Amino acid sequence: MSETKTTEDYGRFSFLEENRNVTRNFVNQLKRSFQERDLGERYPIIVDSSFRIFDGQNRFTARKELGLPIFYEIDDSLTIADIGRISANVKKWFPSDWLKYHLVQNENSAYRIYSGFRKRWNLSHTVALIMFNNGDYTRGMFEDFKSGKLAVRDINRSNRYAKVVNDIRDHMAFKPTKPWYSAMIYLADLDDYDHDRMVKKLGKYASRMRPCTKWQDCVRELEGVYNWRTSAYVRFI
Repeated sequence: MSETKTTEDYGRFSFLEENRNVTRNFVNQLKRSFQERDLGERYPIIVDSSFRIFDGQNRFTARKELGLPIFYEIDDSLTIADIGRISANVKKWFPSDWLKYHLVQNENSAYRIYSGFRKRWNLSHTVALIMFNNGDYTRGMFEDFKSGKLAVRDINRSNRYAKVVNDIRDHMAFKPTKPWYSAMIYLADLDDYDHDRMVKKLGKYASRMRPCTKWQDCVRELEGVYNWRTSAYVRFI
């Protein structure tokens, strides 16, 4: 095992052109993580004796921008061909991993409620988190989820979203994509939307709907079914 060393001389390090580009969003995540608790010494970057970074360029960038010391290990046995192998051997944590972690920690009851909600309605993590976030999709909701800051804002509203989504999804001839989920959540918040009417119309005319890539177009598809063969036309958008 190589000795872990430390320095604040950022200028001695260099990046390898063959390595992946530094990812700004990931660097920002790392900076927030280091500010909450600095575990940098446990995860040193790997360099050769020329201080070329083989692993850890995002960690290096985050620590440099924060003015934190760089923890590193020197390994001259690595070659350029090893860069991809190093990256491939690091498994990314997925939402299900973070959920399990916070359920075991049991420090925030929102994760238990979220887990039950998601299982009840058979939702992906992305869709379930949007519903927990009052229908808004933001990058921050994923960061809060990972960092233990998940909050139950309005569970009744979340359940309303989920019922509308499940009822409509069950009638669709194709798998809904994110724009479709956005459209369905949008309908659930409309004052003049009658869900019972929508379900009845879908039972007869759901086959009229076509796939779309923009949530506004998905709303129009749903609007068409909702108003098919009726004189009481209601515009959703």
